[in-house]
Amino acid sequence: MLTLTHEHQGTAVAWYALVNYFPDSHQLVYQAIDSHQVEPIYLNTALEKIQDESPLLIALKYGGSEPLTEQLPLQQTLFFSAPAALPFETIAEQLRWRMLIGYHGERKGVFHYYTPEVASYFFTDSSARSTSAWLGAFYSVGFYSQKHSEAQQWREVGDYTSAPDLSMWMLLPDQEQALYLMNEEREIREWAKESEIGPINWPAQQAVNQFTEHHNIQDDILIVRLRQLAQQNGQLPQVAAADQLFFSHLSAEEKIIHLEQIVLRRVHHGV
Repeated sequence: MLTLTHEHQGTAVAWYALVNYFPDSHQLVYQAIDSHQVEPIYLNTALEKIQDESPLLIALKYGGSEPLTEQLPLQQTLFFSAPAALPFETIAEQLRWRMLIGYHGERKGVFHYYTPEVASYFFTDSSARSTSAWLGAFYSVGFYSQKHSEAQQWREVGDYTSAPDLSMWMLLPDQEQALYLMNEEREIREWAKESEIGPINWPAQQAVNQFTEHHNIQDDILIVRLRQLAQQNGQLPQVAAADQLFFSHLSAEEKIIHLEQIVLRRVHHGV
């Protein structure tokens, strides 16, 4: 449930809505606002030339009782809280700086943290400490988490400290891991859709990811065989302790065959 607080420990809290771009999103926002302060965050950035496709930053006027929230597309919107004393310009600049990230040493890129899928993983699967540092001037960020492996739910993360940071953000290891998890779960969803799989057994499919990483299995065809095996079996078959040494010396395909044979033996013996 969407809940926006008015104050924190006696300090007034201001809220800002960042509406992700989608067709007709600008029209929706500008028709819904009532003299709210609004600005494209692509303004004054390297993406300024396509600001017609920019997310829109809106300064909410009435804190936790803001009627505008009922008209915004909540599943496409991030809600940021910050000390009410901070000017709108500082808030906008903080968000613009967070669009630029450094990773893997000298590499730089544009980070679309405002897309629902990215936000759902980046803010929930990173550590609280990393998220707090990333938030900079903001107290917290609220959103409807849309992770593939979970039901949609309202989440708010942040430790309600504020330290403006107008510098390029270097992606932290746990944040990279959160985005890696997003890509893994996206691949599982795409596989399930292509294979016309019903409800995904997420624990079984996540076990497949761990297995392929541990055994360095990269062949897509072999990974699909593992996914099908795990989905049909309800879990990834376990190699007996006595067979571990033998198993470790098998090739990638032989490992898959061995697991398939474990399942076949269980079916044959009615286990």
